[in-house]
Amino acid sequence: MKQEFKAKADAALNGLKTTDFVEMKAYKTPPPAVVFVMEALLVVLAPDQADRSWNAAKKVLGPRLLGTLKAFRPETVTPAQIAALEPYLSHTHFADVGKSSVAARGVAQYLTALVAFGKDLAAAQA
Repeated sequence: MKQEFKAKADAALNGLKTTDFVEMKAYKTPPPAVVFVMEALLVVLAPDQADRSWNAAKKVLGPRLLGTLKAFRPETVTPAQIAALEPYLSHTHFADVGKSSVAARGVAQYLTALVAFGKDLAAAQA
């Protein structure tokens, strides 16, 4: 199960460079789909943080984000986080984000893999 997540996460992040995230951070007014995906990422990286604005998202964007995602331990995601992520995944912004940003598309695919892993883990523990 974790190996399957790792394969999907790697596939989502392969080809991305740290400069992609730095470039995304430079948006003054990012496309709505990019903001939406970054809000979803904050559910995972800053679960106790109520502020999920673009300014909050920019704090996690930068050269370290790619490494953070690659090193992330998916088993630490709670069922509440998985539930909070599900509405994001079904929104059209998630499917359309690749038109706006390669890096945001990778993050969206990564989060999709993370939710699948969380559901599989919950089912295995039930």
